[in-house]
Amino acid sequence: MSDAATEWHEWLDQICTAVGVDPAEVPVGEVLGLAGSVSRDVVRPMAPVSAFIWGLAVASHPDADPVRLRRALLDCAAAQRPLSGAAQPPVPRP
Repeated sequence: MSDAATEWHEWLDQICTAVGVDPAEVPVGEVLGLAGSVSRDVVRPMAPVSAFIWGLAVASHPDADPVRLRRALLDCAAAQRPLSGAAQPPVPRP
């Protein structure tokens, strides 16, 4: 495992522990793929939003296949016209 992958794994473990989520339940590659696709094909600021929506969909439909839900989200995003980067929503500061 590379140094970066080790750091990511440790970070993921810590974050998941903080919020009571099993790290084994986090499909890192699929989340990154979803965010990458939306970032390239729609507009970058919507990448984390799409990942959040996927998480809500998985939580709201526990009997549904998460891969099918991800595919539905990607298909819908692909069917939309790309958004203008100039029309980015404001990013709230913590």
